[in-house]
Amino acid sequence: MVERAGELEIDISEPVADCHVVRLIGELDVASAAFLAGRLVEVAGSVVVVDLSGLTFIDASGVQALLDARERIVEQGHTIELTEARGLVRRVFRILGLDHLLTEE
Repeated sequence: MVERAGELEIDISEPVADCHVVRLIGELDVASAAFLAGRLVEVAGSVVVVDLSGLTFIDASGVQALLDARERIVEQGHTIELTEARGLVRRVFRILGLDHLLTEE
């Protein structure tokens, strides 16, 4: 299922063994951050894998949305993995000292 929020496309796969893969495409910014955080929490199964490879831009509100969703998902006893961060997105996480949250490719 593909959804749009601002300049962000969110592609949520059907769960396989209680694992959802959520692929983000485009820009994760203030216009899409709250919507994304809510959707990630809603689809949480035992594992949520967020594929960041399609992100071309992320701002502070986008990073905060991922952190908020991560906190809520972990509180529910589930796991979230942030994968495939590239270019600018990886650099933003590194600058903020949050690159330890990224799963290595």
